Amino acid sequence: MSQIKFNWPICGHQNIVNFLQHSIQQDNLMNAYLFYGSQHLGKTAVAKYFIQSIFCSAEQRPCQQCVLCQQIQKNIHPDIIWLTRNEDKKNITIEQIRELRQKLRLESFLNSYKIAVIQQAELMTTEASNALLKTLEEPSWHTIIILIADQIKLIPSTVISRCQTLNFKTVSRQTISQFLKDNSKLNKLDIEKIVALSLGRPGIAMNFIQQTDSWLEHTKRAKEFVNQILVNQNLNQRFKYIQQLAGEQKTFIESQNSWQEDLMMWSLIVRDLILIKKNLSQAITYLEFENQLRQVTSDYTLQQLTKFLYNIQQTGMYLKRNLNPKLVLENLILSI
Repeated sequence: MSQIKFNWPICGHQNIVNFLQHSIQQDNLMNAYLFYGSQHLGKTAVAKYFIQSIFCSAEQRPCQQCVLCQQIQKNIHPDIIWLTRNEDKKNITIEQIRELRQKLRLESFLNSYKIAVIQQAELMTTEASNALLKTLEEPSWHTIIILIADQIKLIPSTVISRCQTLNFKTVSRQTISQFLKDNSKLNKLDIEKIVALSLGRPGIAMNFIQQTDSWLEHTKRAKEFVNQILVNQNLNQRFKYIQQLAGEQKTFIESQNSWQEDLMMWSLIVRDLILIKKNLSQAITYLEFENQLRQVTSDYTLQQLTKFLYNIQQTGMYLKRNLNPKLVLENLILSI
């Protein structure tokens, strides 16, 4: 067997990358994999390079030039099924899994592997998980199922036990910084800001680089929180700010995702204030407006900030229970 060369421009996760590449080299692929870890770590990117390298026949894989590589990149390869929850649903349904099982039973168009990638796998209903379990217990020849999940604890143990589990962890600031230096034209200061905001998650850093507007929008929303909630002591104006945010939401799912993102942002800002209070400013996330944060710290005691951080985390749990976002957020503001 000739030695395959690989070209996976992945930031971090070297042990996982080495394992998957060795599996391809040795033609020792599993029927089911579970990629798990928090959002934006690069799980889907690794899955795509893995799949491309299985189908690509070039000496260096993936070549990104052949028809197969390009089809996979565009998610239109006939033997690869990408499955996630429907936008109008909170979960992946049993009907979706039944349809997936039916597709996997069909012969490969190219007489090769049939591969299914289930994104947000932790959102499968119990019935959907049980339906998938039947396929995992009796895998078809040359069928590979890749589950991608943010929270492994929400996946039944019976499903986990039938998968090769690969745990994606946060990546060091140094690794992300070097990756950005090698793969972007940003100056050193901007790289430092983005690395701090990424929280060890390369996907966030790459999103900020590829979509400059998202970086600017994120910073804008963070500054608004500081000015409208932490600096502003007028309760009526604070409530108006919450009402404004509530008015931006549309669907239930969009509302849930947006609020959770905002709460994560708020918790990081409060965490920065706590770090500054403790003279640990070298570890803060929002380098962009460190001076303003230093000014804000004088308005709050360490005890107040710690309590507020806890309340933000509790608010996130309340929102996951489908409580009224506006009321929950107003209660949070009252706790400052």
